[in-house]
Amino acid sequence: MKHLLTFVMLMSIGLFVWAQPTIVSTSPSNRNVLIEEYTGINCGYCPNGHAYGNTVLTNNQGHAWVINIHQGSYANATPDYRTSFGDALFNQIGSTGYPCGTVNRHVFSGSVTNVNYTTWPSVATTVRGMSSPVNIAIDVDLDYNTRKLTILVEVYYTANSAVSTNKLNVALLQNWVKGPQSNYGNYNSAYITSDGQYYHMHMLRNLLTGQWGVVIPTTTAGTFFDTTFVYDVPNTLGLGNIPVSLPNLEVVAFVTEGNQEVLNAHGMMVPPAPIGASVSSIGGAPTSYCANTFTPSVTIKNVGTTTLTSLDIEYTFDNGTAQTYSWTGSLATNATDNITLPANTITTSGSHTFSASTKNPNASVDMNTSNDAQQITFTTILNSINPPVTQNFSATTFPPNDWVLTEPTPNGTNWKRSTQGCTAAGSAMINWYAIPSGIDDLMSYKMNFSGMSGMGLSFNYAYKQYNSSSNDKLQVDISTNCGASWTTLWQKAGSALATAPATTSNYSTVAASDWKNVIVDLNSYSGQSEVLIRFRATSGYGNNLYLDDINISNNTGIVEFAPQFGLNVYPNPASDFTTISIEAENQDNANIVIVNSIGEVVYNSTNNIDLGVNNININTENFSNGVYFVRIITSKGNMNSSFVVGR
Repeated sequence: MKHLLTFVMLMSIGLFVWAQPTIVSTSPSNRNVLIEEYTGINCGYCPNGHAYGNTVLTNNQGHAWVINIHQGSYANATPDYRTSFGDALFNQIGSTGYPCGTVNRHVFSGSVTNVNYTTWPSVATTVRGMSSPVNIAIDVDLDYNTRKLTILVEVYYTANSAVSTNKLNVALLQNWVKGPQSNYGNYNSAYITSDGQYYHMHMLRNLLTGQWGVVIPTTTAGTFFDTTFVYDVPNTLGLGNIPVSLPNLEVVAFVTEGNQEVLNAHGMMVPPAPIGASVSSIGGAPTSYCANTFTPSVTIKNVGTTTLTSLDIEYTFDNGTAQTYSWTGSLATNATDNITLPANTITTSGSHTFSASTKNPNASVDMNTSNDAQQITFTTILNSINPPVTQNFSATTFPPNDWVLTEPTPNGTNWKRSTQGCTAAGSAMINWYAIPSGIDDLMSYKMNFSGMSGMGLSFNYAYKQYNSSSNDKLQVDISTNCGASWTTLWQKAGSALATAPATTSNYSTVAASDWKNVIVDLNSYSGQSEVLIRFRATSGYGNNLYLDDINISNNTGIVEFAPQFGLNVYPNPASDFTTISIEAENQDNANIVIVNSIGEVVYNSTNNIDLGVNNININTENFSNGVYFVRIITSKGNMNSSFVVGR
């Protein structure tokens, strides 16, 4: 079906002399910025392009616009956000990768208009410094009942155009289109939806003037040209018949030299809907991980032009039965009200979700449903566990029992299970290779250290930097007050964290020699009844880290090495034997204690050691596969290490 588009020329050539500008400036001005970005939902780096486009909009408010064009193989997906215009536009820019785009279709170097997206902010500044022979302005009106969109465009030439053929282009865009997007959390987390999807912005839906625009009859100084478009907005647009949300439509008009150089641009949103309500935020999330109640608060907002006097708030906690709260009052346009809803009882540990949405504003239909709903997630830890606590991530369930994931800075990713492992298949992995920034936590349940002494933590990890400047960080924190405060027990970053040489390839295969063992002293927390341990991963956009063989017990020892000795254990992993190599600076007696992962002593021997290297062979043929912890006790101090038995 064809959709009605009326192109009305409000003057003829013979009437130019009488026409008068009403919204366009007649004073010379510099160019506004127009970025045409080519993108797709299966393009992992495209959210980074979206973020750079947003930077341009922020830095040039009122003087910059972005058109996001879903095109090519990365956009050939479900849902299909492509249009019939994308291929022809893309074919003229000279790009072979995504994200890519043009800034005013200008050739800044070489012979193509494609500009690297990371340079868009600086290039936009260059464009803003370029004079334009033409000014353009638009005014937009929308009848929500008839779906009739009226666009007035005025063009005024303050100087002669360099070419005789100029064209007027009018693009119809849609914002807040919720759908999938690859890698969104790594680059543009501000547009993650409350239910884990992505808001697509400035999405091209139609070119009302056709593929390359309509010709402007005269392009000499002093020429004024205006025209009005009347467009019946259909219910769906694009190759994928994507639903149209009227309040989220945006119009951008621009003047080009032929099909290329954009001389100037101007855009605006359609006016707000008469009736509209939204949930602008949700509050009340517990501040303690040990909380067993949750009292939500919902902030509603009038996003329409008519005063709101009533609406329903529909809310759900942890996928339970939906409840309804009926609100009455008086909210003017853009005004808000905060409503406290009934308390909820929390009965389980782990992640919890609360969602709320507005319904039936003024007992009518909300004309903009894209902003009706919000949700929040939070984590509680109600259960306590008793050491020893061991975790080798061999089970496929992740996070494993007795552990939870939290995201202090949401980026759409977190720790996940990998099949790579130190002692057995499986480890916890943080994908810093694809996370430019963000903090992600792997946290234990509450542990009861009552009646225990000599508590300690040990774990194995493997990490490669991307390059020498990569500064990813891993730290181990402890809390005894349900997360109200934390103390950092151990941390390393950058080259100090690395266990193997740097690589610019995705670190996905872990060699046995890459693993490093760490032992952390927890003895000062012995006797505490509610101990939380978290492994906090802070991304420096480097390379991946793997965590394995966590052991929390009273047999792990302390982390400090005695300065008078050096300690090495090889081969590691071991099969039927391993060698403990002690390099001593003087003679002494060394008590060698080997403990398995559940705290059982499997070897205990005292040896005389001499100055220099002392090699002590240990028969491990009767040792079960797993992690073993070595403690060397001397008169000068203690040393700790570990090794793996694997056959």
